Amino acid sequence: MNRFLYVAVLVISLRSVVGLGRLPGTGFEEIGAAIWRHALEGHEKVATDDRGAAVWLRRGRANRAKLVASERAAIPASPSSGVASDKLVQRSGHVQRHIVDFAENDEDAPLLPSSAPNLTAWTLPPAAEGVVQAFGIVSLDGTSSVMDNATKYDGHGALSAGASSRLLWDYSELQRTEILDLLFKPRFGASLQMLKVEIGGDTQSTDGAEASHMHSSDDLDCERGYEFWLLREAKKRNPALLTSALAWGAPGWISDAEFPKGYYSEANIQYHLKWLHCVQSTMGFEIDYLGIWNERRFELAQVPYVKTLARALRSHNLTTQLVALDGWITEEFLHVLQSDHEFADSFEVVGLHYPCSAPNAPELFSAGKKLWASEEVSTPAAWEAGGGCLGRLNNQNFLRFGSSSTTVWAAIWSAYQNLGCFGHGMMYAYEPWSGHYEVKSPIWTMAHTTQFAEPGWKYLPVNSGSGFLPEGGTYVTLVNPRTGDFSVVVETLVGSCGANDGCRHQPGDAVQPQTLYFRPQGLLAGNHTLRVWRTTAQSWFERLPDITLLDGGLFALTIAPDTITTVTTTSGQSKAGASQDGGVRSASATLILRPVEDNGVLQSEEGSMNRSPFPLPYTDNFDNYVDGAIPRFIADQGGAFEIHKSGPSGVLRQAVTTRSIEWLYNWGGWNRRYPVFTTVGDPGWRDYAVEVQGRLLASGTSDGREPQFVALCGRMLAFAAFADDVPAGYCLNVTQTSWDLSIGMGSVKLANGTMGGFFVSDWQSLRLEFQGSRIVAYLNGEALTHVVDTQFPAGQVGLASGRHHAEFDNLHVHPLDAASAHRPFEGEPLISDVQLTAILSKFSTHTCPTNPVRVPLRHDFDGFLGATFKVTSTKQVQELGRFVATGNSELHNVSLIDGSSWTVIASAAIDPSAGPELDGFAWASVPPVTVLPGRPYFLVSFERSGGDFFYDWTASGILSPAVDSVSPVWAGKDADAHSWQIVTDELQTPHMYGPVNVWFAKDRPADIQEHMEITPKRHEESAQRSNAWFASTSLSAVLVLFHVV
Repeated sequence: MNRFLYVAVLVISLRSVVGLGRLPGTGFEEIGAAIWRHALEGHEKVATDDRGAAVWLRRGRANRAKLVASERAAIPASPSSGVASDKLVQRSGHVQRHIVDFAENDEDAPLLPSSAPNLTAWTLPPAAEGVVQAFGIVSLDGTSSVMDNATKYDGHGALSAGASSRLLWDYSELQRTEILDLLFKPRFGASLQMLKVEIGGDTQSTDGAEASHMHSSDDLDCERGYEFWLLREAKKRNPALLTSALAWGAPGWISDAEFPKGYYSEANIQYHLKWLHCVQSTMGFEIDYLGIWNERRFELAQVPYVKTLARALRSHNLTTQLVALDGWITEEFLHVLQSDHEFADSFEVVGLHYPCSAPNAPELFSAGKKLWASEEVSTPAAWEAGGGCLGRLNNQNFLRFGSSSTTVWAAIWSAYQNLGCFGHGMMYAYEPWSGHYEVKSPIWTMAHTTQFAEPGWKYLPVNSGSGFLPEGGTYVTLVNPRTGDFSVVVETLVGSCGANDGCRHQPGDAVQPQTLYFRPQGLLAGNHTLRVWRTTAQSWFERLPDITLLDGGLFALTIAPDTITTVTTTSGQSKAGASQDGGVRSASATLILRPVEDNGVLQSEEGSMNRSPFPLPYTDNFDNYVDGAIPRFIADQGGAFEIHKSGPSGVLRQAVTTRSIEWLYNWGGWNRRYPVFTTVGDPGWRDYAVEVQGRLLASGTSDGREPQFVALCGRMLAFAAFADDVPAGYCLNVTQTSWDLSIGMGSVKLANGTMGGFFVSDWQSLRLEFQGSRIVAYLNGEALTHVVDTQFPAGQVGLASGRHHAEFDNLHVHPLDAASAHRPFEGEPLISDVQLTAILSKFSTHTCPTNPVRVPLRHDFDGFLGATFKVTSTKQVQELGRFVATGNSELHNVSLIDGSSWTVIASAAIDPSAGPELDGFAWASVPPVTVLPGRPYFLVSFERSGGDFFYDWTASGILSPAVDSVSPVWAGKDADAHSWQIVTDELQTPHMYGPVNVWFAKDRPADIQEHMEITPKRHEESAQRSNAWFASTSLSAVLVLFHVV
């Protein structure tokens, strides 16, 4: 900060002192003397007021300070205040308030807090050396009257749901052990105290479909999926771990009515009971808490269901407690809570999602229900949005509405990068093929509570040991009611959370350090050695020197902005096994223990293993798995794809035959009905061939509507459950009598045909080849079609079917020669390897964006657009090009303009209907023309609103070595001399509208000439089209007006 304003004496009535009582055997003056000694260490007296009171400043700073204000205020005697205030007032009479203004950038100076609720500040008399000093005391009230009514801490935890943990299963045992230790091992990493898992329902639940333990009423598999495995591994590391479960959706067979009421059925109660018994019988423990249905608005149909479910739990001798809502409070819920006592007695906890502030619901408190933030944070794990958000909310949720537990989504981001909500986890592990994982800041801001307190401890109430800091921030105190051990968590974190406009501190974030004095009382009082741990953006979970109590039982703490600090009487904490006090690390040396400056940007940190793309070739014959397993790297997005064994051989079978009760169907006004498909591979795969054998197991229709089919997909670029009904990519869909090559699974057909029928159970061989803009589809070795399309330049492989049994075998992917190596002419283009997507490097903290980001297609503009560039050496242009978007059919005039003279030096009419080359561009020849170094050139295409689509300016690619720079440029159709707009941005790669392109001839220095006039003698077809176009527009008239602005 540029300045620190120090309030030297704060004038207040002693009657307003909050939480300042007489310590047993300790007078007020003894406490004050202890604080003076602490505050004046390293200070010297620099001024004396007219009553003899001294002003003390830090040594070495006195000559940089000045006294800028002084005022008197009478303080009336206040003998009823509970302290020896009469002596204080008699001896001081009047007090002074002095404000000392330090010079700029005095970062070394301490901050003395101003007055605030639950902090105390007062003036000390001149008789005690007349120190002019302001200070605050936080009373940590451990007296029995407070402790008996304090809120029990239920533990903080994290959520594995929405397929967020899918790829963790596929890591090697060594790396899985390291990751799981960091999440669940007590006093090691995040030290999670509760694990909440999804009860899979064979349906899309955010970033995938989690497998159900019962695909049908006569099916039961207590080892299916990965949530059972994760529960077992977590409990193995912490037997005291609390567990919770919740369904996002359910198999359709449980429904006995129209959606959504069909969910609230007796069959669903039995379905949930069998899941609970699976855990009990295979793992030897009971699930502690069970939710009703994720984020469904409360409706009256829930009431009899909840009551019946609660009775069923008791009749099955299960101790599992119910959690209501797992969403948001409604007036209807509060009304039933008050009027129906059996309903109210059926559950113990009300779970709120992303609550931020206290609900206006006194009925909840009168009913005696626990309040939890049962899903929270949902932001990327970068410091500002991840660790900074989580550390603050763990405190805020208790202070604002009495929450005794916060559960983070997600425990880990272990899903593919091309899904919605990418990066929303406490740490990252999405490359099992490379072994790379990243330990992120939320692990350590969570540890500031979970390594220092256990479930069953108690929160000291607001104003009795917990509260809000005067200059921004919060503090909470957790106490062991048996031993008196305590931990104080103080934070001034400024991270922006995903919901509620960031859920920031009120009234604002801290901008300068704050010094606080704490006084343990009652059960907490005693001669403690206090250990201190701190996390900042630059240093995560760092052990600081211990502090000891001052005379009078006080301790002091200065906390800087954007930090979280824990002061504790406990011991045994560690940073991944490193105690930082002489202890020995027990963890693998590969663990990441240092932060990087991420500022919201995903970076590859040093640590586990180096990142690498998914390797090609990739093959899986599905033989080396047990029956019912999920194959490595396969990630279901709808339905359930699992191994089916027949002897030693295995196949991949799609097992779901009825439409699931889908979480997102009719949710928030959406009507999502997701397709059945699974994906595998790298979102960055571009030029490759993929083949698989597929077969139907019965004839008929899918879900009673469409014919049964199998599908092979490629370049599956992205899928976001909140935004897309169908995945982005190309699919070859095959029924018994027809085929089509489509965007997604038939939503937009690029080609289609019929064929002679094949027998059910016959294997069919499906193959797709992707090379640049060209796609070729094969069935049983015969080419069905080839199409040209540029919409999806890269993406994963996928397998799909309807809601019926289908099988796949012998999946194989191998690379093809890169399209960028294809050269339709001698020489090189201005730009090659066009990129129309980018894996997100900067996250949005308030959304669940689709990743990668796709360059928008537009046709809403009348005028000129393209790029401006300069060359580093003399080059000869022989072709002009425009990138072909799907469906382009109009002639487009592309012109090259010399920006130093504003003359058109080349122009061509480009016809996209003939199809582009492999590089995605349609080209037209022009008479050879020379471009010279040092001059600006404008390459533009004329576009009309409502016409062909073009790509927005964020399209990028690889520049020719002969080009110095490229920037997007545009001008309206009626442009004048000042109309050209050059888009400037901070992106590292070159960008342009269109994209548009020029082809530089192979260098022949002897042939290069100055600019040549455009004539119809060469390249007659292109020139004639260009002239016709000029006759219908004012381009030539406009261009002569252009000049360099």
